[in-house]
Amino acid sequence: MNSVHLILGIYHYQPTGLADETYEENYQKYYKKNLVLFNEYQEIPFFSYFSGTLLEWIEINHPEYFVLLSEMVKR
Repeated sequence: MNSVHLILGIYHYQPTGLADETYEENYQKYYKKNLVLFNEYQEIPFFSYFSGTLLEWIEINHPEYFVLLSEMVKR
């Protein structure tokens, strides 16, 4: 039987000018949960795209996100 190889991609985007509360709500509901989920299922390859504004916001407000992401990349 033939096999299929699948890589999942996630597009993370937030427009500029949003309130911090909106960024935080979306971080808790989506971005953090996605990373934790893919950390649990290490056998599933994935990639993430981040808009620059979102990337900067996460870097300032949740640097632990990049600590976990860095650990995942090393595996």
